[in-house]
Amino acid sequence: MSYVDQTYYTDTYYGKDAGMDFDRYAMRASDDIDAACLQSIVLPELDAMQLTLLKKATCAQIEWYVVQGDVYNDQPSNGGNETIGGYSNSRGGNQSSSGRPSIALSPRAMAYLEQTGLTNHAAKIVGRWAVGALDE
Repeated sequence: MSYVDQTYYTDTYYGKDAGMDFDRYAMRASDDIDAACLQSIVLPELDAMQLTLLKKATCAQIEWYVVQGDVYNDQPSNGGNETIGGYSNSRGGNQSSSGRPSIALSPRAMAYLEQTGLTNHAAKIVGRWAVGALDE
């Protein structure tokens, strides 16, 4: 299921024209958003701001596909290094800490998504444990 339709993408977000690929991009973007949130999105539980940010994140990911192509997530990364001032970070490919390939969201999509609270996986795990502990 896609979190946005073409009308929202075009008339509200003003995204770059995705042409005939819109439906495919929208599904992939929604799948990437779901993966980043560990499949925890329950639409009826979102407030209006979270829903708006979710839609914007999806649109940003669609637009990233329009600009970058939609196979960048499927290609293994060669890694890379970055240096900012005295800080240096080395990346060894497109892998998460578990060793599985990670989903790369566009920076704009991630910025929107982080504001929803849906990417805070630690809080969800602690919350589940806390509820379970109280029920026992």
